[in-house]
Amino acid sequence: MRAKARCRCGVAATLALCAVSVVGPRGFSWPVTAEELPPVPTKQKAPEPKGLEVVGLEVKLANGRKKVQVGDLVSGFVRDVWRSFVFVDIGTERDARLELSEIEDGFPGRALKAIFIKQHRVESRVLEVGENGAIFLTQRSGDLTRPPRLQKQDVNRDPEMLEKLPTGITFQGQVADFLPTGVFVHVFRHPDEKPLLGFLPMFLFAPGFDRIAVRGLRIEVQKKGFDPDKGLLLTMQTK
Repeated sequence: MRAKARCRCGVAATLALCAVSVVGPRGFSWPVTAEELPPVPTKQKAPEPKGLEVVGLEVKLANGRKKVQVGDLVSGFVRDVWRSFVFVDIGTERDARLELSEIEDGFPGRALKAIFIKQHRVESRVLEVGENGAIFLTQRSGDLTRPPRLQKQDVNRDPEMLEKLPTGITFQGQVADFLPTGVFVHVFRHPDEKPLLGFLPMFLFAPGFDRIAVRGLRIEVQKKGFDPDKGLLLTMQTK
């Protein structure tokens, strides 16, 4: 009996030793404890572009602001109305600018504050996106071709020289900007010289000019006089 008991104990001990020493799959001892279980692999997401969020086919900034490009049709609300342009919130990081020269075809002949009020909804096309992020809009029909914007240092504003030019001299000019009372004109005397600054008041327009006026339009003008604030006083009326 003692021999059988010893045998049974020896077998039990051997089995216990085997249970400890048996190695299961992947190198874990068997039975496997919770601490020995391998971590459940998680699905790695592809890194998203920083600062951008893809929504359908539209790419937006992570802060909810969108990007636009020339030719896009946009809708927004008037944020503020100045003398020669309107600030419009179209959902971009910076408010877009709708200038007086771009509110309709031709020459409007009205002040912006008589047309727009704050929070008024407007629909426009993106005319230009500057390198500094400035966005310009247009409500004109037709193409979006406009001449480069000249800076103040690119235009000759010398009052003494402008005043000395003879009255009645004819120039080739280019419409540069609009005011409710007329248009600014860059006058060219020589290709190698800076253009001169002139102002063409509405009451000195040629017949029909108000219907075709647009920034960049080439026109022929004459010196009518001189204005210290606006430069050459110009006319399209020869009689």
